[in-house]
Amino acid sequence: MWWWNHSADLTRNGSVKRFGMITTNTIKQTFVRRVVEEKLKSQPSISLIFAIPDHPWVDSTDGAAVRIAMTAGQHDKSLGKLMSVIQEFSDSNETEDLVSHTITEIGAINSDLSIGTDLTSTKSLNSNKYLCSVGMKTIGSAFQVSRDNAIELGLGKDENLNNYLHPDLNGRDFVQSSRGIYVRDIFGVALDKLKL
Repeated sequence: MWWWNHSADLTRNGSVKRFGMITTNTIKQTFVRRVVEEKLKSQPSISLIFAIPDHPWVDSTDGAAVRIAMTAGQHDKSLGKLMSVIQEFSDSNETEDLVSHTITEIGAINSDLSIGTDLTSTKSLNSNKYLCSVGMKTIGSAFQVSRDNAIELGLGKDENLNNYLHPDLNGRDFVQSSRGIYVRDIFGVALDKLKL
């Protein structure tokens, strides 16, 4: 992103008319796109006139396969062309270009390489402060137990087990159908007291 930033600055100060860069597709992610966002909003600003956010790249020399983004910017407020890859060939294709179909949109390209409402500029509502949280996260399935396994372990019969296994519910469990997942909650329990 150092070179992207440098090229954008050269464009902003009039040293060059346009620039184009190939980067990894992480350019859309929150931490990295701050560089793009700053150049789109600062004065003088640039606009993105072309972008492909997620494109396959295969190096025939060493076989490396990565995902890239392509961007081009210029010094003025212009609409851009956003191309999105919607279908790819398999790796066994004869050609090095794995893209078989794209769609194109025209509009102001945002820092997350999207067109439309700029969701990157949204802010938290103060009225929603302290009303909800992301809740508990197990970060993986190691603490999750299926309903069948919970019953095999003695859920409902073993009072000790009932203290450590609790239903794990998300929005989809309420709106559609329950996954039947329980979570092991052993926070604060000393190992010698744990009888699971």
